[in-house]
Amino acid sequence: MGFAVVNGGVCKRPRGRSLCRLDGEKGTSNGTAVVVGGGPTGLGCAMVLAKQGWDDVIVAERLPGCGPQSSSREYTYALKKRTMRFAEVMGFDDQLRHEGVAIDRLLLEVIDKSPERKRVEINAYDKDGVLYMRRKKLLKVLTDQIKDHYYSSVSIMFETQCVVKKDESDKLVVELRNLEGDLVKTVLPKLILACDGVHSKVRTTFETTYPQSFGRKIRSSPSAGLLYKALRIKGEALNTSMHTSVILRGGSKPRERYLQVGLFPSHEEDTRRIGSIVLPEDNDLWKIDNCDECYEYFQEHFPRISVRDIIDLDDMKLFLSSTPGRFPHIQWSTGFHSVSENAAYVILGDAAHSTPPDIGEGVNCCMEDLHVLHDSLQRHRNDLAAALEDFEDARRSDVEALMRITGYAHPYLYNQNSLMKKLWTAELALRVVLNKILPIAFDQHIIFLINEYSYSEALRRDLRTKTRIYFLTVASLSGLLYYLNI
Repeated sequence: MGFAVVNGGVCKRPRGRSLCRLDGEKGTSNGTAVVVGGGPTGLGCAMVLAKQGWDDVIVAERLPGCGPQSSSREYTYALKKRTMRFAEVMGFDDQLRHEGVAIDRLLLEVIDKSPERKRVEINAYDKDGVLYMRRKKLLKVLTDQIKDHYYSSVSIMFETQCVVKKDESDKLVVELRNLEGDLVKTVLPKLILACDGVHSKVRTTFETTYPQSFGRKIRSSPSAGLLYKALRIKGEALNTSMHTSVILRGGSKPRERYLQVGLFPSHEEDTRRIGSIVLPEDNDLWKIDNCDECYEYFQEHFPRISVRDIIDLDDMKLFLSSTPGRFPHIQWSTGFHSVSENAAYVILGDAAHSTPPDIGEGVNCCMEDLHVLHDSLQRHRNDLAAALEDFEDARRSDVEALMRITGYAHPYLYNQNSLMKKLWTAELALRVVLNKILPIAFDQHIIFLINEYSYSEALRRDLRTKTRIYFLTVASLSGLLYYLNI
C-alpha cells in the first residue's frame, strides 16, 4: 500500500482511492456520519460535525482532490456576511480574509469597441463589503482547517463513489467504491448527509425511500439553461489593477448575442485572472473545437485587444477541452431531514436548494445552512432528532424566500432579453431614488435587502415596497387623468 500527499495530508491510497485521515480535536462518540460530497458544503459540514462531538466522520468525494477539475469549474465566489458569520463561528475567518480579496467599492472597467475604456466606481451590494475568492482557495482553506483541528475525527476519501441503498432490513447503508466500481467499504452510519450538489443522487435515494419527508419543487428562471465556462486570462496583459472588476464586452448585434467576459478581483500575485463566459446554448462559441478558430472568434468580438497576448495557447486548449456547465432551474427540497429508528438523513447546500448565480447567493446560502446546523446541534447536544427538526424549522421559510427572490431579483443579468433588462434597470433606479427621498416608506432594491436581512424579511420588505409603488403609480395616474379632464 503506497502513500500520497494530498493538500498537505498523508493519504493511504489502496487501489485507486485516496483515504485521507486528518488530525484535530477528538469529541464524544456519536457514531459514524457519512458526508457525501467534498465541496465547500461537504467540507464545512464535516467540520461542524467534528466540532459537535462526532468522532468518525467520513467525507466521500468523487473527484481526485479539492479543486476544480476543469476550467468550467474554476469560478470565483463572492463571499458575503452569511459566509463570514459561519467562518467566525468555526474560527477560520482570518484565513478567508488572507486568501480572498476584500472589496467595499467595485471599480468596474469596461473594455469594448470604443476608443477609451469606461471606468465606473460603484458601491458593493453589501455595505460590509464582499470577499472575492476562487473556489479552489476556499476548498483549500476548509481542508487545511480539517487537517489542523479535526485530524482524529474526519476522514476524506477522494476518487470515491458513494452508493446509498437499502439493506435486507430496510436500513440505508453506504457503499464506498473506487472509480472502477470495486467495493472499498460498507458503512451503516447513524447520520447520512447529502452535500453532493444540484444533481444529488443521494437526495434522489432519500426522496424515493422517504417520500413523506423529502420532495422537490422546481421553478423556471430566465437564466436557467445558459451555459458557462471559465477562461484564464493573463492578469498583467490587460493593464488593469488585479483588484478591479473588468468586463470585456463585444459589440455584436443584437445585444443578446454579445460576447461578454467578466473578470472578478484577484490577488496581485495571481498570474491568471479567471474570466467568466455565460452564453445561450446555441451560441457559435460552443461549436468551436480548435484553438485558431477560437482565437479568431474572440478577436472578432474584441478588436481593440490582442487576444493572443492575453490568452496563452495552453489556456485556450484547456478552455476548449472542458465541458461547459449549465445553470440549473430554481429548485429546492420541501423537506431537509428524516429520522428513522436507527439513523438520520439530511440534505444540505445545493442538494437542498439550487439557483442560477444571478445574485451570487448560492455559496452564502450553503454556508448559512451550516451555521444554522451548528447552532441546532449545539442547542440539542443529546438529541439528534430535535436538533434536525430545529434546523429544518429555521431554514425552510428562508430557503423558500430565497427561491422566490432569485426568480425576479436580477434574472436578465446575462442579456437574455434587452428590453427586460432595461425595465429591471429602470426599476432599480426608481427604488434608489424613492429610498433616498423617503426611506421609511420605500425600502432599497431586493439585491441590497438580502445583505441586510434574512431572506424571509428581505422578501417581505420588498413585496411591501412593490405594493406601495403600485398604489403610488395608480394614484399618480388617477390624479393626472383627473387634471386632464378638468
